[in-house]
Amino acid sequence: MRELKLNYNGHVLDDMIPGFFTANVEGRGLYTPSISTFTVPGREGDLIKEQSLPGRDLIVHFVVKAESAKENLDGQRTLNVLLKTEEDVPVVFTDRSEETWFGRVSDYKAPEYDAWQGTGSITIHCSTPFAYLPDITFSQGELTDTKLSTCYAIRLKRATFTATSTSGVALVNKNTALRIAFKTLPNVGVIKIERDLILLGAQNVVPYLDYQVSTWKGFSIHYGDSLYLENAKEPSYTIERLLL
Repeated sequence: MRELKLNYNGHVLDDMIPGFFTANVEGRGLYTPSISTFTVPGREGDLIKEQSLPGRDLIVHFVVKAESAKENLDGQRTLNVLLKTEEDVPVVFTDRSEETWFGRVSDYKAPEYDAWQGTGSITIHCSTPFAYLPDITFSQGELTDTKLSTCYAIRLKRATFTATSTSGVALVNKNTALRIAFKTLPNVGVIKIERDLILLGAQNVVPYLDYQVSTWKGFSIHYGDSLYLENAKEPSYTIERLLL
C-alpha cells in the first residue's frame, strides 16, 4: 500500500480513479508571512505597517498511467466531478492523516498533450494557512499538555461549565487577565461558549455579557496558560490545535 494518497472532501482520488497516483505535495512546509512596509522621507530603511498570514497553495503532483485514451478521459471527467466545490473542503494527505487542511481547487494541469501516461498537478488554495490537528478536550484549565506544546497556535473552540450564580460568572485566563464575563444571568445552569454563540441551556445569553470587561471574540489562549472560573463549576474546554 502506497503511503501518500490525496483525500479531497472525503474522496480518496488514488482509489477512485484508475491509473491515478499522488506523487508529491508541495507547499506544506516552510511558510513566509506577508509584511507590508512604508518609507518615511529622510529616514533610512522602512517601517512595518502590517504583518499577516496569507493563505497558501498546496500543489499536488500526480502521475497518470492510463491504459487507453478512453480510460484517461474518463479519469479526467471523474476528477472534474470530485474536485468541484463552491466552498473550502477538508483536504487530507494519507502520509500525515492526522492533519486536515481546508481549501478548494484553483488550478489543474493535465499531463502534456493529454497523454495517456504522464505527470500533472492540482493546486489547492487554502484561505487559512493552517493544518488542523484533532481537537483535545480537558476538564481542567491548565494548558500544559505536551500535545499542545508543538503547535503553532491553539484556540479555545468551546467552553462548557455550570453557572452557580446569576451574577459574577466569568471564564478567566489567569496569565493574560482576559475574561468572558456576565453582569447577570436569567438563571443558573449549563453555559456553552463558542466563537459565534453563547447559550445558557437553549437560551442565547450574549446580551448578558459584561462588555466593559469581556473579550469574548478576542479571548486567546497559549500553551502554558491557566483558565479558571468565577461563580461556576464543572468546566470542559475543547482546544483547537493548529500547525503552520
